[in-house]
Amino acid sequence: MKDPQYDWRFIASLPALAAAAALATHMALAAAPSSVTVTQQDIAFHPNHVEIKAGGTVTFINQDPFGHNVYSETACAVSDLGRQKDGQKDVVTFKKPGTFIAECRIHPKMRLEIVVTP
Repeated sequence: MKDPQYDWRFIASLPALAAAAALATHMALAAAPSSVTVTQQDIAFHPNHVEIKAGGTVTFINQDPFGHNVYSETACAVSDLGRQKDGQKDVVTFKKPGTFIAECRIHPKMRLEIVVTP
């Protein structure tokens, strides 16, 4: 007689589902690029969230007709890039894994999340 409380076929499939989820997570982490470009345009970072591998780079390009000052108070490679003029490009290498926040000293609403994977 079948127990109406449990669908044993579903319970039997749980290990396979867990393995598939672990593989998807591994593939997503492996898919993180080694370099990305972030533009500063319309007083915003584009995109405002990036993922890279440890040892990878983020290129910051100011595409606004005025200056920006990219910095981070989290312990990462971007401590303070100084004032970036219109068209200026700076490349920053991120050596350690972690999640870091970059902002603009001139425009406090600008915020960028940088996730560095192992």
